Amino acid sequence: MHVEREQLAAAHSTARQKLLAERKHDHWTGELSSSPLCTAAAISALVLAERHVDDTPEEGSALEHSWHSGMLVRSELSELFSQSLRWLAEQQNEDGGWGDADCGHSTLAATLMVKAAFHLTGVPAKYANLLHSAESYIEAQGDIAGLKKHFSDDKPFVAAILAICAMADIVPWRKVPSLPFELACLPESFFRMQRLAGFGSMLPLVVAVGQAKNHHSPSRNPLAKGLRHQAEGPSHVALARVQAADGSFSGSTLYTSFVIACLASQGQSEDPQVRKGTNYLLSKVRSDGSWSVCPDKDVSNTVLALQALGWNLGEPSSQAGEPSPEAEAALRWLMSAQMSEDTSRSGDAAGWPSSHCPGAVGNSFDTAGALIALAEWRRRWPRCRTAEITGAALDGVRWLIERQNRDGGWALSFRGSGKMAQEISSTDVTCQAMLALNAWKKVLRKSASSHPLIQSIERDLLKGLAFLDSQQRPEGSWWPLWSGSEFHPQGANPVIGTAQVLRVFSEMQVWQTTMAQRAVRWLVDVQFPSGSWGSGHVPSPKSVTRKKPVEREVHSVGSVEETAIAIKSLLPFAARIPAVQTSVNDGLSWLIEAASTLSQLDPTLVALYPPKVWYHDRQLACSLAVNTLAAACRANEVKTADVDTVHV
Repeated sequence: MHVEREQLAAAHSTARQKLLAERKHDHWTGELSSSPLCTAAAISALVLAERHVDDTPEEGSALEHSWHSGMLVRSELSELFSQSLRWLAEQQNEDGGWGDADCGHSTLAATLMVKAAFHLTGVPAKYANLLHSAESYIEAQGDIAGLKKHFSDDKPFVAAILAICAMADIVPWRKVPSLPFELACLPESFFRMQRLAGFGSMLPLVVAVGQAKNHHSPSRNPLAKGLRHQAEGPSHVALARVQAADGSFSGSTLYTSFVIACLASQGQSEDPQVRKGTNYLLSKVRSDGSWSVCPDKDVSNTVLALQALGWNLGEPSSQAGEPSPEAEAALRWLMSAQMSEDTSRSGDAAGWPSSHCPGAVGNSFDTAGALIALAEWRRRWPRCRTAEITGAALDGVRWLIERQNRDGGWALSFRGSGKMAQEISSTDVTCQAMLALNAWKKVLRKSASSHPLIQSIERDLLKGLAFLDSQQRPEGSWWPLWSGSEFHPQGANPVIGTAQVLRVFSEMQVWQTTMAQRAVRWLVDVQFPSGSWGSGHVPSPKSVTRKKPVEREVHSVGSVEETAIAIKSLLPFAARIPAVQTSVNDGLSWLIEAASTLSQLDPTLVALYPPKVWYHDRQLACSLAVNTLAAACRANEVKTADVDTVHV
């Protein structure tokens, strides 16, 4: 190893201290990027909901006890809108569009939403040049047809965007897809059915957007018109049931904005749901007038931090015999985040969401992440809170097993028909689920070798391997669904996807398969000359040998996130393959230098929030760097007080 051991240990210690400093009492919250898409949606919702803020209520009218009274006066509201619009104007990209995140490339969805927001606020003339550039971008991207093509697996999201555009009079209502909101009237048991699982989780959008479409552009079919008229009341009741205590829907600022805008457009500004939802939006606005796509991802960030730190949260000397008070507090917080009831009609109970906020929906990725963290606790302190942890974890394991799709893979949110993005099996979620199941298989074999779940887990792991085999691309890589790269021509991130699969192979000791060897060669071949990895320019193995080094340099700017994940996945193969050892050493040299400036680095857009909306979180790079540097210390027998208890 040509990386100095002292440098490696120092880099890990520096990054570790930074990650520990990010902790908020007993967990980590991170900081999600502000979003032009979500800011435009929130502005639109508030404009539509606040139209009567200046009305003087007559005695006995509904407005007499209006929620507007005393909450916001017109001047304050106008100031907020002006600030938000200024922020949006500053975020416009050179091509005339806006991105999903504040540093992101332009997207059609975000640009359409921003255009609608300017029209709804009544100030398009002030930003005429800005909107003219936006028109050119929208036209170049295919307008409505382009939007539908990009989100072909998420009709409710497309309908929500077009509904806002119709409210702003920039799209006719006939262009807004109809949604079957009348299905919300069905009994709860129907939403347990496989083909309705997706509808259950999307119920807020389906009901709100479907009702708005029916209100503004009702069906000409008398039968359909009558059926939907009868369904308006019951479906509205169903919508009220899934609104969280804090006023949000699905724990998402974006979804809440869509729902509030659709209800308010039908003259329901005084409805309790709109009142609560508007209060929620106002509570989440940032000091610069922007909003993020969701309030936080504190469960996701806490799990990542715990995995990176190996539950070593206190003084290193306290970790030998029993957990530190800090670790105990983090465990209690993580256990409290496990869902105890179904909030979305798709069977959330026993799973973990990405956020601990009210209304958040359980998903396979974060459930698996929590299970991995709990398995590490059991490995480290097998006699501490054993029954409590094992009981909660096995409930989560069963929850995860039930969500395996027929093709052997796992989807993000639930087992379903595969017609929606959150029902489609993906390599990234499948890898995370398999790592969790494999970890608990090891725990059970040590503590209860005859446990009936062991056979179920082994069977599902074999199905998962078969799914991964079917998804490997000809060059040897895998493309994840919920991790991407804006620099990649198709928005994919084969570096992360391939690295995730290699981690599964190493954990399951599938070393010698052709599938694994091809993946290792591909990942080594696409490493940049700097030693980093990224998806800006991913050459095929053949192009690596060409005598045109300029081609390899195009957009070859690596990121901490992708480099850390790639190194961690290659470490188990380094001792067996000299070329991999060289690749790992080069990568570590780059990562050690980058770790010294983690606080100054811009986060990379490598994550997609359902439904495929770009966002970044500044904590991600730090957690991944700590995890990989700790693993490298252990692999190279670099033992210090900080890393001697870190598990690889």
